[in-house]
Amino acid sequence: MQARVIGFLFLIALLPFTFGPSCAGDDVPLIAVELNPLCVQDYSPGQQQQFNACIFINGVKQPGFENSSVTWSILDGDVNGSITQGGLYTAPNTTPPPAPQITIIATSKEDSQKQGQATVIFTGEGTCETTQTAECL
Repeated sequence: MQARVIGFLFLIALLPFTFGPSCAGDDVPLIAVELNPLCVQDYSPGQQQQFNACIFINGVKQPGFENSSVTWSILDGDVNGSITQGGLYTAPNTTPPPAPQITIIATSKEDSQKQGQATVIFTGEGTCETTQTAECL
């Protein structure tokens, strides 16, 4: 009987090692990317705009991890202009532009599933309807 009790206690002692730590994702940082400005309007061909990426981890802005922590791109590619890896966008030199609105994308280098987007609207093609959070100004 004493051997059964000792064996049972030994198994209970091993339970934390058998199942290991929780994989619920509590320790995984939540990354978010937001762009500033979110939208610019009345753009002309060849005009430039500096975009900046704000990186948030678990809802807290991370100073010093802005533009260098993302990869910049333009939806539908170079026909819609160009963007440097520092976030400087140059509109295409075509009139009319290839699209009335262009989407700028910043993708986190840490988690490629996390992106921020901004909109460039050419002159006469609409107005911005987005709001900027105070943290990313």
